[in-house]
Amino acid sequence: MKIGPADVNTPPKPDNADGSPQEIVAPDAGVSALQADRNEITCDALGISTAIVAAIYLLLGVSHVFFVPPPHSVPIAASTLLSAFLIGTVSVLSYRSLIPVRAANPSIFFAALVALANAAMHIYLTDDLMQTTNLALILIGWGLFVLSTSWFIMFLCCAAVTWLVLQQLVTYDAQLVNHYTFMLISAAGISTVTFIARFKTYNRVIAYRKHDLQVQESLRQAMARGFEADIAEERNDAKDTFIAHLSHELRTPLNAVVGFAQTMKMETMGPIGNPKYLEYVQDITDAGNHLTSILEDLHDLVLVEKGQLKVTLATFDVPKVLESCMSLVEHRATAKNIQIQTECDSALAFLSS
Repeated sequence: MKIGPADVNTPPKPDNADGSPQEIVAPDAGVSALQADRNEITCDALGISTAIVAAIYLLLGVSHVFFVPPPHSVPIAASTLLSAFLIGTVSVLSYRSLIPVRAANPSIFFAALVALANAAMHIYLTDDLMQTTNLALILIGWGLFVLSTSWFIMFLCCAAVTWLVLQQLVTYDAQLVNHYTFMLISAAGISTVTFIARFKTYNRVIAYRKHDLQVQESLRQAMARGFEADIAEERNDAKDTFIAHLSHELRTPLNAVVGFAQTMKMETMGPIGNPKYLEYVQDITDAGNHLTSILEDLHDLVLVEKGQLKVTLATFDVPKVLESCMSLVEHRATAKNIQIQTECDSALAFLSS
């Protein structure tokens, strides 16, 4: 039987008596989010996010042909359509699973650079600082897509360098430059706040997800151990049943053997001619009683495993037990020319155990 995480159904957490939701237990301190985990989230959202941005740029590129006055309509529309093509290519590659997780941040960084270059091209071609609004929107949007601190800071630096270069290339009014500079700083601040909030939220989500997987794995292992314990218990019950049946099946013929031996010893049906036969009859009786005691020991072993054995104190004749043991092995020893002797102290006539 194979038990997996899908076999474990976690029941919903009940509400408290006052109707308020039950408090969620935080994961262990050892459970934390890694950059690789955040990269997986970025990779999962890369396809849809870049597809939406590419669609927006495609619509803007078409609209620029009709609404932007010449001579800038054609180059601006061309740069916008090229941006839509490049960003759309990233989306297609992502949907086809051709972008590995480790390349998710470089891919989205490339798409953001394309958008940044397109906005800078518009400002440069139109010589209009009002197009700086596009830079501000791109900065704000950057905080909504990335989950890597290094890549986030790197793009902010690229945006700052782009703005400084544009100030050298575009004819500008100092007052407008100051205004748009503060606007870009505000946009970068909003982007930073958004990034930090998403960063912390996803870290917590990842930690809870890992903790949930650990709980499911613990439950799976517990269920597997319980299943193995049930199988072991069933096997143990089958063993006990077998021993009980074996003891019963052997006890019946042994009782008959011992009974007939005792009848022969008592010479009920007539005297036994050779006295040696009486010794053999006694040996048969002792061996039968010994086998009977072994069967009783097997039965006691079953009771021990079940915790049902009742210990009682019994007194036995030590010389008689030694004599019985001798009768069991004496014939085999004689066949091999081995002499066996026993000695018993008179003080050990009877023992209790």
